Amino acid sequence: MSLIRDEFLEFELTPRKYYEHGEDSFIVSSCKISDQDKVIFKDFSVHLLESEYKEIVRGLRKLLVGWSKEFQFESVEPLLRLTFSRMKKSIIVIVEILHVTENDIEVVREFQLRGSSDLLKLFKKVLQKELKLVEDPSSLP
Repeated sequence: MSLIRDEFLEFELTPRKYYEHGEDSFIVSSCKISDQDKVIFKDFSVHLLESEYKEIVRGLRKLLVGWSKEFQFESVEPLLRLTFSRMKKSIIVIVEILHVTENDIEVVREFQLRGSSDLLKLFKKVLQKELKLVEDPSSLP
């Protein structure tokens, strides 16, 4: 599981399996935010495009090597907005849970985590590894 943790919160994003065939298939994923041992938010049916995962990995790589100071990602299926910011030796991660209304997208909950670059490197590395382990879409019925 791809995990970012500070002393108060834990954010987990895990790709599980392809949902459909196609050039840019959706991957059913799980997303969880915990406060120590208490789950605050959990969704096992998050659908992110394969290209969105690649965008997250690319954005994190640019942030980690110093090509950018901030990377923001919002899923096509509005549920999740992630902002990663580099401040000297620390990283700030803002996770926003979104809700779509008839006329707008509302931020339902917002969480902020602080950590080291090493923690973000590990998150990126595990996320890349998990993406390779996701069941190949060609094996779907």
